[in-house]
Amino acid sequence: MPDPSSPGQLHIHLSGQDRPGILAEALESIVSLGWHVIDIKQFVFNGLLNLSIFLESREEKALPPLREALLQYQSRAGIRIAIYPWDSGIRPDAPYKHRSVVTLLGVEIESAALLELTRTLAGQDINTSSSWITAISTSSNWSSVPGRRIPVSKC
Repeated sequence: MPDPSSPGQLHIHLSGQDRPGILAEALESIVSLGWHVIDIKQFVFNGLLNLSIFLESREEKALPPLREALLQYQSRAGIRIAIYPWDSGIRPDAPYKHRSVVTLLGVEIESAALLELTRTLAGQDINTSSSWITAISTSSNWSSVPGRRIPVSKC
């Protein structure tokens, strides 16, 4: 559990082309510099990595060496890294009455339908903590992903 009194809480976001070892390589610098890993969230979408690491350090001077190490790693690895401060002024603790997971399955899901659904949820102060949108191709050679038609190869 994060300690709100800690002088150093950060959200590190890495993104780019996915490949094995990115998390291990990033953690090498993080751990060697004395940062504590509080949480990790990672997903890969169409071969692109989105990796968030929540860190904490009690050392007030811990950020500059971490920033330098991550900049060097970013250059070597060919990925993008962003560092965000993690304090209550920037990220209030989930003020939403409802957090939901939304799963949509269908043969074709139009962009206008997604827009209407998201507007409806936002209008009810419902925040989606996770969304899964999957289009299922049945007899045609087309699959729909958020309103865009993408050809699917027949196997």
